[in-house]
Amino acid sequence: MARSSVDKRGRRDRVRAPLAIALALAVVVFAADLISPLQGAVAVLYIIVVLLVAQTRGQAMVLFAGFACALLAAIAFAADHLGDPLDAAYVRFGVSLTAIAATTYLSVQQLRSEAERRRSERRYRSIFDGAGFPIWESDWSGTRDYLRDHVPEGCDLRAWFAHNPAEVRAAVGKAVVGNANPAA
Repeated sequence: MARSSVDKRGRRDRVRAPLAIALALAVVVFAADLISPLQGAVAVLYIIVVLLVAQTRGQAMVLFAGFACALLAAIAFAADHLGDPLDAAYVRFGVSLTAIAATTYLSVQQLRSEAERRRSERRYRSIFDGAGFPIWESDWSGTRDYLRDHVPEGCDLRAWFAHNPAEVRAAVGKAVVGNANPAA
């Protein structure tokens, strides 16, 4: 089987699993909210549904989940409390709706930030790879640390380097090239 179809199936499975769990959890929370004597306190658990859906990386799906959860909470609340005088149950219902709305909003903002970061990384990668001159990223901190540990304090570095070629090679070997473009 072609690798791309395997990759697509794997991605679909990674999206379907959280959605299936989220749907099952939404049903459980709705049922618990309908039969629970906690009078709306259970509805705050819908935020877990929103967070699971946010793993799919779809802003529209997160907004839909937030709206659907708020609607389910309202239906369960109305089934138990419609026509009741204002009491603590209304406060708990309001807190639940606020938690669902805040979680939905923050999840969408996070997804937007991640999408912008990915766009920025693609632009950087395009510039990095397309440059007509060699570019490489390297980390020389290992070399610095090695030399700090092996070069005596106050010695003439040029003389020490000249008399210790094996140490110099060992120090340079501690450098790490993290990335290089095709021109490099």
